[in-house]
Amino acid sequence: MKKLPILFILAISILFTTQSCTNTQQKNQDNSADFMEETVSFAAEQYSRMLDKVEDSAGIVNPKSIIDGKMKYIPPQEWTSGFFPGSLWYLYELTGDDKWKPMAVKYTEALDTIQYYTGNHDVGFMIYCSYGNGLRLAGTEAYKEVILNAAKSLSTRYIPEAGIIQSWNANKSKDWECPVIIDNMMNLELLFEATKLSGDSSFYHIAVSHADNTIKNHYRPQKYSPGIFG
Repeated sequence: MKKLPILFILAISILFTTQSCTNTQQKNQDNSADFMEETVSFAAEQYSRMLDKVEDSAGIVNPKSIIDGKMKYIPPQEWTSGFFPGSLWYLYELTGDDKWKPMAVKYTEALDTIQYYTGNHDVGFMIYCSYGNGLRLAGTEAYKEVILNAAKSLSTRYIPEAGIIQSWNANKSKDWECPVIIDNMMNLELLFEATKLSGDSSFYHIAVSHADNTIKNHYRPQKYSPGIFG
């Protein structure tokens, strides 16, 4: 019979512990939601100010950073050119405010020529951040062709003998014969999307080959220190 009070106390203890955990989880979720809302709101405010500055410029230009108090603008061929329109698409998605959409479209379509750019591997950054998000969020049919053309342009840098996509062109002054950097992995998403859109698996195979060879050649075995990791 003595077991019953003990079991009762244990049950009550579990009940309050569970309730406490539930309350803590709910509080954490609420805090996370508040944090996200504040962050998106702050980003929207900052981008609104930046857009005012950009729109007052002489033409359609792409901002990159502030240097010595002045806005630095870049041409479409700069590897970060897709980030600004991509951010506008994300603000359109996260805020639900339609005012961001025409601006996202405007600065996305300013990168139209990049679909044919073969100068380096960054076409994925340029096109998929801009046109890729535009296709995902606006469903603009014409963006599919841009993504496919960009994937074709990126594929011209594939070296079958090595099974990789060459990042930059050879440069004797820097002793580069066939440079391949880890950033290249982030451009592969463009190729996977191109296969989905076209059914052409050649893009997929190029991406997988590059990824496999990156795993093989870009990473050394991890060596742990017993003193630190036991």
